[in-house]
Amino acid sequence: MWEQAKQSLVRYFGADKPAREIHEGDAELWVAWMVKQGWAEAIRRKRSQNAKQFFRFGIRQRLVATNPFADLKSSAVGNDKRLYFVTLDDFAKVMDEATDAEWRLILTLARFGGLRVSEIFRLKWEDIDWAKGTILIHSSKTEKYDTGTRLIPIFGELLPYLRDAFEQAKPGAIHCIERHRIASANLRTTIRRFIVRAGLTPWERTLQNLRSSREVELSEQYPMKTVTAWLGHSLTTAAKHYLSVPKEHFERARQTARQTAQSVAESSAPSREAQRATPTERPENADMLVGAGTDGNGRDTLLAPRGFEPLLPG
Repeated sequence: MWEQAKQSLVRYFGADKPAREIHEGDAELWVAWMVKQGWAEAIRRKRSQNAKQFFRFGIRQRLVATNPFADLKSSAVGNDKRLYFVTLDDFAKVMDEATDAEWRLILTLARFGGLRVSEIFRLKWEDIDWAKGTILIHSSKTEKYDTGTRLIPIFGELLPYLRDAFEQAKPGAIHCIERHRIASANLRTTIRRFIVRAGLTPWERTLQNLRSSREVELSEQYPMKTVTAWLGHSLTTAAKHYLSVPKEHFERARQTARQTAQSVAESSAPSREAQRATPTERPENADMLVGAGTDGNGRDTLLAPRGFEPLLPG
């Protein structure tokens, strides 16, 4: 991220532009340039945040007097379009295309363990406590906020793949992912290849969508405070970047609503058999009376018996 922010500043201002000559208006034009480049708002805000940090450091070193990027929007923003829930059925198809135990472990550590890419490649066999059923996660992303470690359970869905990789690991292996550590640079490309071979359309955030899908599942079973502790981020971050709404939830709610409506209709409407069994009560002389009514003054009246109706003027 730091290098990418630097490159975007150099591309716009030029490598020879003195930092002290960049002003607030220049910073706003730089953001407008990023918009024209088609960069998403989340990326623009991250670049702006990095630029602020560059110039804050420059102020402390007395290289510049002010921070022209100070007023730019740089808080993280979520993008619902990038949220995607990877169903268990689709994930099983991708797993079928994974070529060996290590690739399967990479996928399941993300989908069932909720690990980040960096956390997957830092994971060591000594971090696995088989007896207690826990995994110690080392996170470079959270080191500046806390100890940089967290404990997660060895989830039942993850256990078989963890054992399989352990049994196939070379003697003396330190990291859980050894043979494919060099493949980390092409991780996204390789996994997208698995997805395509499975007959699926690749989702945008290849590993992060696996991680976010796990968070959605866990949030249905455990309190969010517990889930975010396992995933290693805050409730705010979860709401912005991880919690999507699976299509299966809509279908489940729709089916429930349909069943409820049908049940209510069946319980409130009498069956035809019931209607025949309980006919509407009729007066004893219903066969003789044409009907009953009221006169103009509201008094009850009886119409003449059948056959004795008065003749109407013709």
